[in-house]
Amino acid sequence: MIKRTISGRNGKGSLAHNRRAFETENVDKTRVHLNIKYCDENLKAVYHELFDSAVERYNVGKRNDRKITDYYEKIRQSKQEKLFHEVIFQIGNCTDTAVGTEEGELAVKILDEYMKEFQKRNPSLRVFSCHLHLDESTPHLHVDFVPYVTGWKGKGMDTRVSLKQALKSLGFQGGAKHDTELNQWINHEKEVLAEIMERHEIEWEQRGTHEEHLDVYNFKKKERAKEVKELEQKIENLTADVEATESDIKALNQEKADAEKARDQVRESKEQADKELKHMEKQRNQLQPIINSIDKELKNSGQIKLVLPEVGALELASTYRNKKIKPLFAKMKNYIAGLAAKVIELSREAEKWRDKYQQLKKDYDDLEKDADKVADMCNQLCDDVDKLEVISDKYKRELWIFGSDTIESAIWRDIQKEKALEEQKRKEQMPRKLSDRLQWGRERSQEHNMQQKKNLTYLFISHDLSVVRHISDRIAVMYLGSVVEVAEKAQLYSNPMHPYTKALLSAIPLPDVKKKRQRIILEGDVPSAYNPPSGCKFHTRCPYATDRCRQEAPVLQEVEKGHKAACHRALELA
Repeated sequence: MIKRTISGRNGKGSLAHNRRAFETENVDKTRVHLNIKYCDENLKAVYHELFDSAVERYNVGKRNDRKITDYYEKIRQSKQEKLFHEVIFQIGNCTDTAVGTEEGELAVKILDEYMKEFQKRNPSLRVFSCHLHLDESTPHLHVDFVPYVTGWKGKGMDTRVSLKQALKSLGFQGGAKHDTELNQWINHEKEVLAEIMERHEIEWEQRGTHEEHLDVYNFKKKERAKEVKELEQKIENLTADVEATESDIKALNQEKADAEKARDQVRESKEQADKELKHMEKQRNQLQPIINSIDKELKNSGQIKLVLPEVGALELASTYRNKKIKPLFAKMKNYIAGLAAKVIELSREAEKWRDKYQQLKKDYDDLEKDADKVADMCNQLCDDVDKLEVISDKYKRELWIFGSDTIESAIWRDIQKEKALEEQKRKEQMPRKLSDRLQWGRERSQEHNMQQKKNLTYLFISHDLSVVRHISDRIAVMYLGSVVEVAEKAQLYSNPMHPYTKALLSAIPLPDVKKKRQRIILEGDVPSAYNPPSGCKFHTRCPYATDRCRQEAPVLQEVEKGHKAACHRALELA
């Protein structure tokens, strides 16, 4: 058996190069016609196909500024997601698997077989362009796809572009720094390619280390949601949120209205502050020339030139001094003193107006900050209202699908389960005080004796098998109102007989994060309890169903001592 390497890497995503709209130097023009084209669709048309209905659902009830007009342009301008992704797969290299050689022809056959099942194997990766190039040195495959996820429960559209979430829906959860979802998926595809190579007597020559990936079985059954886990999560979410959803929406709407009112008040205060500020600036501008004039007069006061009256011919010096000079200087003194007092008064007034201006400016800045905070609060409240509306819509859908009786019954059962768990926890918890421990021990002993003497038992109903394991002694599993399996706790968890029980137990998470449980994913929709299918009620979702299962309803019978199952193939599948 010969050995060949497998290359799987991210491509540049040059669609024009892949379809040979232009040719590079390494392309042999004489072999271009040998290339194999699997598909070559318009990318914008693919986006319309995948996301138009989701865009319409998202835009319902949204403000015009929040609506999405063109999802293709939104993703094209986004920094978080790419319009599409490309991977390139190649077997061997130019020395051992060249185009035109026998090994090269075998590589083409293997890549062609690999590509035929690619889309079926990866339903969340929409392939729109795929080319097998034979005009270069080594045969290689270009696969271009749009990764998307449906049924998104978070913020935004329910169907959206997301490489991470698309790969998670296929079972790739990511790990350490270099153990990303994409690397896990590429390694898994290499494994698929290696299986095809092995059928053609070619062994995969692995160079370097390879990250661990999930087994093939877990990647082939990811088209639909995981019903059991989703129903358990829905009941849990509905129990916690449904009762308060409507009131929360009303409260948030009221808070939103109050915030908008506060925002309007802030805007009015801001406008009033703007007007007062402009008025103050106007007054300041009016006073400034007066202040400048007074300052100028004060500066020039020492340079005032007075024209004294000429001495008359008959006037004596003493008479001139007493009657002319002294009155004039007294008048000048009084005038200068008045000017000085006026300057002091105007300076104080100007300082007062300056302080008032600074205070108004500070108030104005504070109002602007408050307005920004109120705007952010309004946006946050809008987002919260949107989230709660989504929860409310989800609850209404569940109410419409399952009916009010089913939902209320599920909520009631969950409440009773919580009460039972709390009561059990309270009873099992030993008191801290030594004086209370004796009473606690007597109650526990009395409870046990009462159960033994009077043959009493508890009936505990739950959807959570991880909780049931720690409470119950004997367990019955039901599907669509019928018991499908009954056994002691140890028997049921160690050796489940019915396929439905096996699927439920596979969904229980392990406490050790390093260990991984092989999940059993059930396909198909849950049948109506009012109109169940003929034969076995579980045959529409059972991977082991036969014609007998579709026609004849199985009877609950003992498969082993104390262990009953309603399945035609219980012994065969044990």
